[in-house]
Amino acid sequence: MDPFYYIHLKEVGEDIRGSHIAIYIHHDQSSKSTSVVAVNFQDRRWTHFINTPFSSVREELRIAKLQPDPLCAHVAYLNNLIMWWNDVLYTFNRELIAEENSLQNDLEISASSKQASSSANINKKLHTMAAHLYRYGSELDRIDKIASELKSIHAKLRPFENTEPSRTFDEVMEWRRVDQGLEQIISQMTALRSFREELERKTSNILALLFNNMQVLNDQRMQGILKATQEDTRRSQELAMSMKEDSIAMKTIALLTMFFLPGTSFAAILSMPFFTSSAYVSDLKRFWIWVVLTVPSTAVGLYVYVHVMRRKKRELGLYNADPESPTVKSHKKSMDSMSAGKQS
Repeated sequence: MDPFYYIHLKEVGEDIRGSHIAIYIHHDQSSKSTSVVAVNFQDRRWTHFINTPFSSVREELRIAKLQPDPLCAHVAYLNNLIMWWNDVLYTFNRELIAEENSLQNDLEISASSKQASSSANINKKLHTMAAHLYRYGSELDRIDKIASELKSIHAKLRPFENTEPSRTFDEVMEWRRVDQGLEQIISQMTALRSFREELERKTSNILALLFNNMQVLNDQRMQGILKATQEDTRRSQELAMSMKEDSIAMKTIALLTMFFLPGTSFAAILSMPFFTSSAYVSDLKRFWIWVVLTVPSTAVGLYVYVHVMRRKKRELGLYNADPESPTVKSHKKSMDSMSAGKQS
């Protein structure tokens, strides 16, 4: 993500590395000679690029012949610089087109297969390219200002007529050629800055497309998750209703059993040979004995059942409540005081 580091453009298979060349130019006004010293700070793999500016300077000096302009070497190097920036921005444009196509294909595959896409990698690439484009903007602004400053300096070097008209004419023509070259450089820098801004907007549009498609894909996945959650909730409700029905049935069976169990138990006891052999107990008029035993026992059983169920409900309601509620706190304090009293 460091914009001052080189960037590898995978789709086009090229690297963009910074190029630094130190230039010292000396123009002797008396002899009309120009000396140029260039120091290459580039990587060894890029040494062949320095030959292009050198060739341009030699061509400029050859065109100038005997009346070289003091800024002719600047024009040569700035022209080569513009060519380099043209190549960089063109490469960026190719990479952005390739990334956009790759993004579209990747999102279509992800939408059809519902699998995770490599959008995170594309997002990282685009942010890296955007960071480099921002730095390129400042670099191009600086070059534009340098060209404008050179043009203002060059305007002050316009030759005046003297006693040698032929020499003055050559100097004026050379000055006009260099001046037109500087104007062309400024115009090309304006076009380069516009192209860089276009690439910056294009990168922002691709990022917006990436985020929108990711949002759509996430919404689709979220809808699937919500549908699955609704299905689980429906099944849980059905299970809860079934458990409630089972609970009601079991309670009904328990109540019926509790209601009939004392009567059947005492009937079984009274029908034992020990009691049937007694004429007093076996007499039908003594039916009240079974009633007296059965009714209180059934009432006591029902009372014990109801009391136990209510106690269980109170306990469940207490322990399912908020532990910070006043009721639970007071209950805990009472339990703690009871346990402390037992220990003492």
